[in-house]
Amino acid sequence: MKLKVRYALAALAALGLAAPATAAVVHSNPITGSNPGLVSPYTTGQTVAANLSASGIGHGAGATGTSANDRYAANSWNTTSLDNTAYFDWTLSPSSGFSIDFASLTGNWQRSSTGPSSYSLRSSLDGYGADLVTGSIGGSGTAEAFNLSLASATLNSVVAPITFRLYAWGTTNSGGTFSINDFSFDAAIAAVATGNNSVITGPVPQSFGRVMVGQTPSINFNLAKTGSDATTYAATANNNGVVVTADGAIASGSQSENVSLQLQNNANGSANTGVKAFSVAVDNLAATSAAAGQGSADPNDAVAVSATVVANRVLAASQVDLGSVIVGVATPSQLTTVTTTGDDNNNTRVTLNGGSATDSFVTVAAAATQLFDNSADSTARGVAGTFATAGAKSGSVALAVTGEGLAGEAVQSAAVDYVATAFDPSAAAFLSNAGTTLTLDFGTVLQGSGVHSLGDAIYNVLQTLDYTAGLDLDSVLGSGDLSVLSADLVSGAFTNRAAGQTNAFDFLASFDGNAPIGTYSTTYTLGFSDADGIAGASSFGAQQLTLQLTGTVGVPEPSTFVMGLAGCVALLRCRRMLA
Repeated sequence: MKLKVRYALAALAALGLAAPATAAVVHSNPITGSNPGLVSPYTTGQTVAANLSASGIGHGAGATGTSANDRYAANSWNTTSLDNTAYFDWTLSPSSGFSIDFASLTGNWQRSSTGPSSYSLRSSLDGYGADLVTGSIGGSGTAEAFNLSLASATLNSVVAPITFRLYAWGTTNSGGTFSINDFSFDAAIAAVATGNNSVITGPVPQSFGRVMVGQTPSINFNLAKTGSDATTYAATANNNGVVVTADGAIASGSQSENVSLQLQNNANGSANTGVKAFSVAVDNLAATSAAAGQGSADPNDAVAVSATVVANRVLAASQVDLGSVIVGVATPSQLTTVTTTGDDNNNTRVTLNGGSATDSFVTVAAAATQLFDNSADSTARGVAGTFATAGAKSGSVALAVTGEGLAGEAVQSAAVDYVATAFDPSAAAFLSNAGTTLTLDFGTVLQGSGVHSLGDAIYNVLQTLDYTAGLDLDSVLGSGDLSVLSADLVSGAFTNRAAGQTNAFDFLASFDGNAPIGTYSTTYTLGFSDADGIAGASSFGAQQLTLQLTGTVGVPEPSTFVMGLAGCVALLRCRRMLA
């Protein structure tokens, strides 16, 4: 059996590994002498094992050292619960290259009859937050043995200085004393395994950034290796969304090792949109006493990798109805609202440029540049147009949109669709001469021959079939001999008169032959405009026609009076029939 153990120890040494150590007293003090408690820390008489240094025993600011021979005494423990400043303490520091496995703290303590009744042992490893051991302090004026277990995983392989604090409390008498009469720390001190001294450090989180769906970009990052020994390593992704390329070997000395990642076009990668999160484990494969794959106290590094996979964002502009408008006149401005759908983690970021846009007839006005990167984004733009010809109009004005410049991005165009109806302006004319001035001459009528009539009509000149503005008769202003010569025209006699001679408005002019002998004249000024409800329609009375009525009442000859009267009656009947 001894031979087998000898061979095992030899094998450990060949690997540069340390043999297990057995717990023993590593620090102690019998505490003898005059008033040790008045010195903090107190080191006289202490023993310290090799490869370890110790501060001696001291006390916190909340405990007051007091006179007592052959024991380390203090008072001021008068709190009902643990006081963070009232304690005895020890600091133990392993030498470089060595570690401590603690086993116990033993010795004798002593309390006066009014001394503290409770204790707690804590360590600096967790900032004195948790109890290692806690309990009651017995005895009254005589020494009592204590044995506090330090056999805890957290107190194994300690390679840095550690401080233990023994807190005491539970008396109302500030003069009550508590002392440590002697103490011993049992622990095992061992050399830290050396083995391969390489340490690989991964970088900060890496990102592919924003990536178009279906794209397979690559990024690179560097591993930093320290230590004089060469090593090998493995870099492995947590899923098939990325592929890792690395040579797996790092030379001796300080090195920078390049690792390449490529995003894959699959379900875990760029085949669908959204935020992707990956992890690349970097494993130092050097073997040490810690076990293969840890490399000289070198834990695996996890490199966080992310990507945001997005699809092309689509903008939609609402259709605009520019209404009815006269040819050559600008329509009133209407608003189109540009909206989008989709959030920033699934769709590209696009910018609607602020400049104006046109298709030669309709213009979308300039406005502030608008970034679209979430579904709540929208903007409104004014739209107006001018048409050179009459008819039903429709079209589309393309808007300038830019993307974020991603590889594979295809910026989706946006356009404002519009409809409008353009009308040629109305034009009033007399039916009989297609002109704007008409004279109706009754000639000479015999006095006493009654009322004579002449008819005509007013029409809206047709320019474009179905797209000529309607005609309104706005005003009728007569002057002259209105009581003798008149027409049956009144303001508002017709509105929105359709174009074409077949839609003419008939009127009659009348001449009173019973008026006194003489020559008579009446003038009518007729005002017209385009029908209401059309943008750019002519204003009230903007168009004018002039109607001139003339006639003479003469003296009848006696011999022809009856014949003339009969003739007038016949003529009147004939005209009425023609009308």
